[in-house]
Amino acid sequence: ADNCSSTGYVMGDWQKLDREITDLKMDLIVNNVVVESASSSAILENPLQSVVELSRLASGAGLTVKKGHIILAGAATAAQFLEKEKQVAVQIEKLGEVGFRTK
Repeated sequence: ADNCSSTGYVMGDWQKLDREITDLKMDLIVNNVVVESASSSAILENPLQSVVELSRLASGAGLTVKKGHIILAGAATAAQFLEKEKQVAVQIEKLGEVGFRTK
């Protein structure tokens, strides 16, 4: 979805998908400063569409998406270059916040 511009990912606590996730406000925060803002609708208009597309592509290649596989939906913002010793977080409306510190 974003051409693998990342070298890793961060996961928060598991949440049951019992709410609408289209058009949620998303903020990318570096050292307590919002550096990018977007909406979840920037991910194929609906992040769940990435699951549909993954299934289509996997099926075409003879592969199966199995329970427990982690699916990265894609990026809602442009990639950010991160320097050493930065605190990075993303806040997503209705879902919460997850973050990490660069080394």
